[in-house]
Amino acid sequence: MKTIIFSLICFSILSSCKKTEGYGGNSSIKGTLEQRSFSSDFSTFKGQSTLSNTFVYVLFGESTGTGDRVRTNFDGSFAFTHLAPGKYKVYAYSKDSTLVSSGDVAVIKEVEIKSKKEEVDAGKIVIAENNLKGTASIYGKVKMQSSTTSSNYYKSNQFVYIIYDNNTNYDKSVKTNYDGEYVFENLPIGKYKVYTYSNDVFNVSPAATIPVKDSTVITNDSQKDTLQDLVIYY
Repeated sequence: MKTIIFSLICFSILSSCKKTEGYGGNSSIKGTLEQRSFSSDFSTFKGQSTLSNTFVYVLFGESTGTGDRVRTNFDGSFAFTHLAPGKYKVYAYSKDSTLVSSGDVAVIKEVEIKSKKEEVDAGKIVIAENNLKGTASIYGKVKMQSSTTSSNYYKSNQFVYIIYDNNTNYDKSVKTNYDGEYVFENLPIGKYKVYTYSNDVFNVSPAATIPVKDSTVITNDSQKDTLQDLVIYY
């Protein structure tokens, strides 16, 4: 009888000391967070890049609540450390590229730590984004030109418009400053058309004004493009 009781006590102690999913071990899960960028309707792929300073989450075992979260490093990498063996779900939030959901959806990777001191690579977690914000800029000036003489000057307080990709309406407008300069900032990767309106002094259009256009392509987030002068007439 004493032997049975002793065995039960030992079993109870061993069971209570057994590690389950979560912290308290010496294993880790690492990975990389990547974003793929699309137009607003997800019809056009814009490019992809790693995401820094963005939350990635982990769930322990069959838990339905958030286990923990970390921010990605400058290169998009992340790591959850000091984990015990077990099953984990690692995830990040993404826009729904199927447009079924108007909110964010979770992109989940299921991984398993099978032994102590194991480093498990979850690979890439790829999320989608269509509400793009970038850091590129487009600069330019509007020049007012006489239709009869060589007189010209840079025009202040003139509206300039920008169209992103194949949008049918302009996305933003700005006014030129005192020296005729305009700037569009925080632009994502993509194609752009920039335009303003000129008096139709040459009677080439039934309308009283005609658009004066230029275009460019932003291929990276740090790009700063300076366009040729938009010349309007008086």
